[in-house]
Amino acid sequence: MDTITLSYHGQTVALAGRGRFWLAAHIEALPTGHPDKQHVCFMALYARDVLTGQLPGPYSDDDADRFARRALKPGADRCTPPCGRAAGSRSRAECAPAAPTIRRRRGPRQA
Repeated sequence: MDTITLSYHGQTVALAGRGRFWLAAHIEALPTGHPDKQHVCFMALYARDVLTGQLPGPYSDDDADRFARRALKPGADRCTPPCGRAAGSRSRAECAPAAPTIRRRRGPRQA
């Protein structure tokens, strides 16, 4: 399988490949940051990760929807989806939260 057709709310919304994805015209026309556009972009990232083997398959729109909902949950650590960018090729790893930093202690610990 080289591409996956994505559906959301009963409509075809995108086509995802291993290296990029294409949004349907009615999704592409939405402004950057629109909740539906962001949701579809995260669904496309999920589909791409299934195609590349980074996530186990098979792909399902229900699984992609759950992935997008978790990614867009308020307070979740995430990066901005690549909607509106020509490449559209950011990976799940690029959207993962940054590794926590360890701060050095400054002197002995106070009781």
